[in-house]
Amino acid sequence: MRYAVAIVLCLALLATGCAGSGGFTFKQVTYSLHGGIGGLDMEMTIQQDGSYQVAEKGKLGKQYSLSVSEFRALKQLLASVDWPSLAPRYTDPTIADALFEGIVVKGAAKRDYTTVVGTGGTPPPALAVLLARLQVILKEHRPE
Repeated sequence: MRYAVAIVLCLALLATGCAGSGGFTFKQVTYSLHGGIGGLDMEMTIQQDGSYQVAEKGKLGKQYSLSVSEFRALKQLLASVDWPSLAPRYTDPTIADALFEGIVVKGAAKRDYTTVVGTGGTPPPALAVLLARLQVILKEHRPE
C-alpha cells in the first residue's frame, strides 16, 4: 500500500511539471565557444540569480540579467539534460578547424558537470538544444 501511495505521489509531482518547471538549481553555468576558422574565443558565465557576463578573447563585457521568463526557460533546458550520463566529449577528430562548445555546470545536485561538443559531434538532443540557446544568449551580448 505504501509503495502504491509513493508511486501516485511521484506521478503527481511529474504531472505538475516540477522536474521541468525551472526548478533546476545550480551555482554557476559557464558556456564557452572556441575555435573554428575565425578563431573564436568567447565565454559566458551565468550566476544562479540569472545575471551573466560575456568575455571575448579575454575582454570582459558588461553585466546582464536574463528576464524571469528567459531564466525559467533556461533552467527548464538545464533540467532536461541527463547530466550524469553525459560523455566528457562529443567531437569528431577528423574535422580540422572545429568549433568547440563547452559547458560547465557547477553545483547541480551537489555535483559539477563538464562536457564539450565539437563540430561533427553528436550530443544527446537535450544537450544540443541547450547549447543552441546558450549560443544565442552569448552572441546577443558580445563585448564591443
